[in-house]
Amino acid sequence: MNELIIRVPATSANVGCGFDSYGLSLNLFNTFSFKKSDGFGDHNLVIDAYKYTFSYLEKEMIPVEVEIDGLVPMTRGLGSSSTCIVAGIYAALYFINGEIDKDLALDIAVEIEGHPDNVGPAIFGGFLLCVMEGRRAYHKKIIPDKNLEFIALIPDFKLRTEDSRNLISDKLLLKDAINNIQRASVLSYALKDLDKDLIKICLDDKIHQPYRKGLIKGYDQIYDMAIDSGALGVYLSGAGPTVMLIADKRDDIYDGINKYMASNFSNWKVKRLKLDLDGAYLENL
Repeated sequence: MNELIIRVPATSANVGCGFDSYGLSLNLFNTFSFKKSDGFGDHNLVIDAYKYTFSYLEKEMIPVEVEIDGLVPMTRGLGSSSTCIVAGIYAALYFINGEIDKDLALDIAVEIEGHPDNVGPAIFGGFLLCVMEGRRAYHKKIIPDKNLEFIALIPDFKLRTEDSRNLISDKLLLKDAINNIQRASVLSYALKDLDKDLIKICLDDKIHQPYRKGLIKGYDQIYDMAIDSGALGVYLSGAGPTVMLIADKRDDIYDGINKYMASNFSNWKVKRLKLDLDGAYLENL
Protein backbone atom coordinates (compact mmCIF):
# COMPACT_ATOMS: atom_id res chain seq x y z
CA MET A 1 0.00 0.00 0.00
CA ASN A 2 1.38 3.40 -1.00
CA GLU A 3 -1.19 5.53 0.84
CA LEU A 4 -2.38 5.24 4.42
CA ILE A 5 -5.10 7.24 6.21
CA ILE A 6 -5.01 7.32 10.01
CA ARG A 7 -7.54 8.96 12.33
CA VAL A 8 -6.45 9.80 15.87
CA PRO A 9 -8.83 11.11 18.57
CA ALA A 10 -8.44 14.08 20.85
CA THR A 11 -7.63 13.25 24.43
CA SER A 12 -8.23 14.89 27.78
CA ALA A 13 -5.47 14.14 30.26
CA ASN A 14 -5.20 14.17 34.06
CA VAL A 15 -9.00 14.16 34.59
CA GLY A 16 -8.60 16.13 37.78
CA CYS A 17 -6.88 13.91 40.31
CA GLY A 18 -4.95 11.66 37.89
CA PHE A 19 -1.96 13.88 37.14
CA ASP A 20 0.22 12.32 34.40
CA SER A 21 -1.71 9.05 34.90
CA TYR A 22 -5.31 9.34 33.71
CA GLY A 23 -6.69 10.29 30.32
CA LEU A 24 -9.72 9.77 28.14
CA SER A 25 -10.37 9.65 24.41
CA LEU A 26 -12.97 11.87 22.71
CA ASN A 27 -14.87 11.71 19.42
CA LEU A 28 -12.97 14.62 17.86
CA PHE A 29 -10.33 13.51 15.35
CA ASN A 30 -7.28 14.58 13.40
CA THR A 31 -6.87 12.75 10.08
CA PHE A 32 -3.43 12.01 8.63
CA SER A 33 -2.79 10.89 5.05
CA PHE A 34 0.58 9.26 4.38
CA LYS A 35 2.06 8.59 0.96
CA LYS A 36 5.33 6.90 0.19
CA SER A 37 7.70 9.25 -1.59
CA ASP A 38 11.27 9.67 -2.75
CA GLY A 39 12.10 11.85 0.23
CA PHE A 40 10.61 13.52 3.28
CA GLY A 41 8.74 16.78 2.77
CA ASP A 42 8.08 19.08 5.69
CA HIS A 43 9.63 18.27 9.03
CA ASN A 44 7.04 18.24 11.80
CA LEU A 45 6.08 16.25 14.89
CA VAL A 46 4.35 13.57 12.79
CA ILE A 47 7.44 12.95 10.69
CA ASP A 48 9.67 13.10 13.76
CA ALA A 49 7.60 10.36 15.45
CA TYR A 50 7.61 8.35 12.21
CA LYS A 51 11.39 8.53 11.94
CA TYR A 52 11.83 7.79 15.65
CA THR A 53 9.86 4.57 15.25
CA PHE A 54 12.14 3.34 12.47
CA SER A 55 15.19 4.14 14.60
CA TYR A 56 13.62 2.53 17.68
CA LEU A 57 13.04 -0.71 15.74
CA GLU A 58 16.35 -0.43 13.85
CA LYS A 59 14.64 -0.63 10.47
CA GLU A 60 15.58 0.97 7.18
CA MET A 61 13.71 4.23 6.68
CA ILE A 62 10.82 4.44 4.18
CA PRO A 63 10.31 8.11 3.18
CA VAL A 64 6.78 9.50 3.26
CA GLU A 65 4.88 12.72 2.89
CA VAL A 66 1.95 13.54 5.18
CA GLU A 67 -1.13 15.73 4.92
CA ILE A 68 -3.05 16.68 8.05
CA ASP A 69 -6.74 17.49 8.32
CA GLY A 70 -6.98 18.84 11.84
CA LEU A 71 -10.12 19.24 13.93
CA VAL A 72 -8.36 19.03 17.31
CA PRO A 73 -7.34 22.57 18.36
CA MET A 74 -3.63 23.03 18.99
CA THR A 75 -2.15 23.86 22.41
CA ARG A 76 -5.54 23.82 24.11
CA GLY A 77 -5.10 20.77 26.35
CA LEU A 78 -6.86 18.34 24.02
CA GLY A 79 -3.91 16.21 22.96
CA SER A 80 -3.19 17.68 19.53
CA SER A 81 0.52 16.83 19.81
CA SER A 82 -0.36 13.29 20.86
CA THR A 83 -2.45 12.81 17.72
CA CYS A 84 0.66 13.69 15.69
CA ILE A 85 2.91 11.35 17.66
CA VAL A 86 0.49 8.42 17.48
CA ALA A 87 -0.17 8.95 13.76
CA GLY A 88 3.55 8.94 12.98
CA ILE A 89 4.12 5.78 15.01
CA TYR A 90 1.12 3.98 13.48
CA ALA A 91 2.23 4.81 9.95
CA ALA A 92 5.76 3.57 10.62
CA LEU A 93 4.56 0.34 12.26
CA TYR A 94 2.22 -0.37 9.38
CA PHE A 95 4.80 0.26 6.67
CA ILE A 96 7.30 -1.91 8.58
CA ASN A 97 5.07 -4.81 9.70
CA GLY A 98 1.75 -4.47 7.87
CA GLU A 99 -0.08 -4.26 11.20
CA ILE A 100 -0.31 -2.22 14.42
CA ASP A 101 0.90 -3.54 17.77
CA LYS A 102 -0.79 -1.13 20.18
CA ASP A 103 1.36 -2.07 23.18
CA LEU A 104 4.49 -1.43 21.15
CA ALA A 105 2.99 1.84 19.90
CA LEU A 106 2.42 2.94 23.50
CA ASP A 107 6.00 2.13 24.50
CA ILE A 108 7.36 4.18 21.60
CA ALA A 109 4.91 7.03 22.21
CA VAL A 110 5.91 7.30 25.87
CA GLU A 111 9.56 7.41 24.83
CA ILE A 112 8.72 10.47 22.74
CA GLU A 113 6.07 12.15 24.92
CA GLY A 114 7.53 11.34 28.33
CA HIS A 115 4.26 10.31 29.98
CA PRO A 116 1.28 8.16 28.95
CA ASP A 117 -1.83 10.14 29.89
CA ASN A 118 -2.43 11.62 26.43
CA VAL A 119 -0.88 9.10 24.05
CA GLY A 120 -2.39 6.14 25.93
CA PRO A 121 -6.06 6.95 25.38
CA ALA A 122 -5.27 8.14 21.83
CA ILE A 123 -4.11 4.58 21.13
CA PHE A 124 -6.54 2.47 23.17
CA GLY A 125 -9.61 4.70 23.53
CA GLY A 126 -11.89 4.87 26.56
CA PHE A 127 -10.84 6.10 29.98
CA LEU A 128 -7.27 4.92 30.53
CA LEU A 129 -5.46 4.46 33.82
CA CYS A 130 -1.69 4.39 33.29
CA VAL A 131 1.32 3.56 35.42
CA MET A 132 5.01 3.78 34.58
CA GLU A 133 7.57 1.18 35.65
CA GLY A 134 10.92 2.49 34.53
CA ARG A 135 10.47 3.28 30.83
CA ARG A 136 7.55 0.87 30.40
CA ALA A 137 3.91 1.99 30.48
CA TYR A 138 1.12 -0.24 31.74
CA HIS A 139 -2.56 0.54 31.47
CA LYS A 140 -6.10 -0.47 32.34
CA LYS A 141 -9.04 0.63 30.22
CA ILE A 142 -12.32 1.62 31.84
CA ILE A 143 -15.60 2.38 30.05
CA PRO A 144 -17.58 5.05 31.95
CA ASP A 145 -21.36 4.90 32.08
CA LYS A 146 -22.86 5.46 28.62
CA ASN A 147 -25.13 8.23 29.93
CA LEU A 148 -22.17 10.54 30.53
CA GLU A 149 -20.97 13.15 28.07
CA PHE A 150 -18.09 15.61 28.01
CA ILE A 151 -18.54 19.30 27.30
CA ALA A 152 -15.33 21.06 26.30
CA LEU A 153 -15.10 24.80 26.89
CA ILE A 154 -12.26 25.94 24.64
CA PRO A 155 -10.89 29.49 24.96
CA ASP A 156 -9.43 31.44 22.06
CA PHE A 157 -5.92 31.58 23.53
CA LYS A 158 -3.20 28.97 23.53
CA LEU A 159 -1.26 27.60 26.49
CA ARG A 160 1.95 25.67 26.06
CA THR A 161 2.29 22.59 28.26
CA GLU A 162 5.83 23.60 29.24
CA ASP A 163 4.67 26.98 30.52
CA SER A 164 1.77 25.46 32.43
CA ARG A 165 3.94 22.70 33.91
CA ASN A 166 6.53 25.20 35.15
CA LEU A 167 3.91 26.66 37.49
CA ILE A 168 3.50 23.45 39.47
CA SER A 169 5.27 23.34 42.82
CA ASP A 170 7.98 20.71 43.26
CA LYS A 171 6.94 20.31 46.90
CA LEU A 172 3.73 18.55 47.93
CA LEU A 173 2.08 18.55 51.34
CA LEU A 174 1.23 15.13 52.73
CA LYS A 175 -2.45 16.05 53.07
CA ASP A 176 -2.55 17.04 49.38
CA ALA A 177 -0.90 13.79 48.32
CA ILE A 178 -3.48 11.88 50.35
CA ASN A 179 -6.27 13.91 48.73
CA ASN A 180 -5.21 12.83 45.24
CA ILE A 181 -4.45 9.21 46.14
CA GLN A 182 -7.90 8.80 47.64
CA ARG A 183 -9.69 10.35 44.68
CA ALA A 184 -7.61 8.63 42.02
CA SER A 185 -8.39 5.30 43.69
CA VAL A 186 -12.13 5.84 43.37
CA LEU A 187 -12.69 7.99 40.25
CA SER A 188 -12.82 5.16 37.71
CA TYR A 189 -15.49 3.33 39.74
CA ALA A 190 -17.48 6.54 40.15
CA LEU A 191 -17.51 7.08 36.37
CA LYS A 192 -18.29 3.45 35.61
CA ASP A 193 -21.13 3.23 38.13
CA LEU A 194 -22.44 6.77 37.50
CA ASP A 195 -22.02 7.72 41.13
CA LYS A 196 -22.80 11.40 40.67
CA ASP A 197 -21.77 12.58 44.13
CA LEU A 198 -18.42 10.81 43.92
CA ILE A 199 -17.62 12.11 40.45
CA LYS A 200 -17.64 15.69 41.69
CA ILE A 201 -15.63 14.82 44.80
CA CYS A 202 -13.04 12.77 42.90
CA LEU A 203 -12.26 15.48 40.34
CA ASP A 204 -10.86 17.69 43.11
CA ASP A 205 -7.10 18.02 42.68
CA LYS A 206 -4.33 19.50 44.83
CA ILE A 207 -1.29 18.83 42.62
CA HIS A 208 -1.67 20.87 39.44
CA GLN A 209 -5.05 22.61 39.02
CA PRO A 210 -4.64 25.12 41.89
CA TYR A 211 -1.55 26.46 40.13
CA ARG A 212 -2.69 26.26 36.52
CA LYS A 213 -6.19 27.69 36.84
CA GLY A 214 -4.73 31.13 37.50
CA LEU A 215 -3.74 31.27 33.84
CA ILE A 216 -7.38 31.04 32.80
CA LYS A 217 -9.33 34.20 33.47
CA GLY A 218 -12.80 33.36 34.71
CA TYR A 219 -12.05 29.73 35.67
CA ASP A 220 -13.74 29.91 39.09
CA GLN A 221 -16.74 31.71 37.58
CA ILE A 222 -17.07 29.03 34.90
CA TYR A 223 -16.67 26.28 37.49
CA ASP A 224 -19.51 27.64 39.62
CA MET A 225 -21.74 28.15 36.58
CA ALA A 226 -21.16 24.59 35.36
CA ILE A 227 -22.02 23.02 38.70
CA ASP A 228 -25.08 25.27 39.11
CA SER A 229 -26.18 24.25 35.59
CA GLY A 230 -26.10 20.56 36.50
CA ALA A 231 -22.63 19.39 35.47
CA LEU A 232 -21.40 16.49 37.59
CA GLY A 233 -17.83 17.70 37.62
CA VAL A 234 -15.34 20.16 36.21
CA TYR A 235 -11.62 19.83 35.56
CA LEU A 236 -8.80 21.40 33.60
CA SER A 237 -8.16 19.33 30.47
CA GLY A 238 -4.51 18.39 30.30
CA ALA A 239 -2.37 21.45 30.97
CA GLY A 240 -5.24 23.71 29.89
CA PRO A 241 -6.61 26.07 28.91
CA THR A 242 -9.67 23.96 27.92
CA VAL A 243 -12.09 23.44 30.78
CA MET A 244 -13.82 20.06 30.62
CA LEU A 245 -17.24 19.34 32.09
CA ILE A 246 -18.64 15.89 32.79
CA ALA A 247 -22.42 15.82 32.65
CA ASP A 248 -25.49 13.70 32.06
CA LYS A 249 -26.56 13.50 28.42
CA ARG A 250 -29.29 16.09 28.80
CA ASP A 251 -30.12 18.84 26.35
CA ASP A 252 -31.19 21.24 29.09
CA ILE A 253 -27.78 21.05 30.79
CA TYR A 254 -25.87 21.58 27.57
CA ASP A 255 -28.20 24.33 26.36
CA GLY A 256 -27.90 26.23 29.63
CA ILE A 257 -24.11 26.05 29.63
CA ASN A 258 -23.91 26.99 25.95
CA LYS A 259 -26.19 29.99 26.48
CA TYR A 260 -24.17 31.21 29.47
CA MET A 261 -20.87 30.90 27.61
CA ALA A 262 -22.28 32.74 24.58
CA SER A 263 -23.35 35.62 26.82
CA ASN A 264 -20.34 35.81 29.13
CA PHE A 265 -17.42 34.18 27.31
CA SER A 266 -18.36 34.66 23.68
CA ASN A 267 -14.79 34.10 22.46
CA TRP A 268 -14.83 30.54 23.82
CA LYS A 269 -16.06 27.54 21.83
CA VAL A 270 -18.37 24.95 23.36
CA LYS A 271 -18.12 21.38 22.06
CA ARG A 272 -20.43 18.58 23.09
CA LEU A 273 -18.40 15.37 22.95
CA LYS A 274 -18.70 11.68 23.62
CA LEU A 275 -16.15 9.17 24.82
CA ASP A 276 -14.32 7.48 21.96
CA LEU A 277 -14.01 3.79 22.76
CA ASP A 278 -11.52 2.59 20.16
CA GLY A 279 -8.63 5.02 19.84
CA ALA A 280 -6.60 5.60 16.67
CA TYR A 281 -7.36 3.51 13.61
CA LEU A 282 -6.42 3.02 9.96
CA GLU A 283 -9.35 4.38 7.98
CA ASN A 284 -8.76 2.87 4.53
CA LEU A 285 -8.21 -0.75 5.64
